[in-house]
Amino acid sequence: MSRHHIEKVTCPSCHHEGDFELWDSINTALDPEMKEKVLNQSIFLYTCPSCGETFCLNYLILYHQMEDLIMIYLVSESEVAKTYDLFYGEHDNVVRTEVFYLPERQ
Repeated sequence: MSRHHIEKVTCPSCHHEGDFELWDSINTALDPEMKEKVLNQSIFLYTCPSCGETFCLNYLILYHQMEDLIMIYLVSESEVAKTYDLFYGEHDNVVRTEVFYLPERQ
């Protein structure tokens, strides 16, 4: 199931407050059009309706591409260790784990 909600964001340029559709999880089997939006990163972009400035919002998201057996939990670099512990704890029997770091955005 794909889930999303609206959050208020403040433009860093003009400080206008606007609404942003934030995705908590995406299942491409149910919402196939979201695959391209993730690949081109448009789901992370917000354009201020007041000044027209576009900026990227980094947020946690669970991406599930069931048809290809891919699941990605995207977190900021500062959350990687905590998230790894949450999923795997002290277990040494992890079959396959790949950690990719996204740079923190200022």
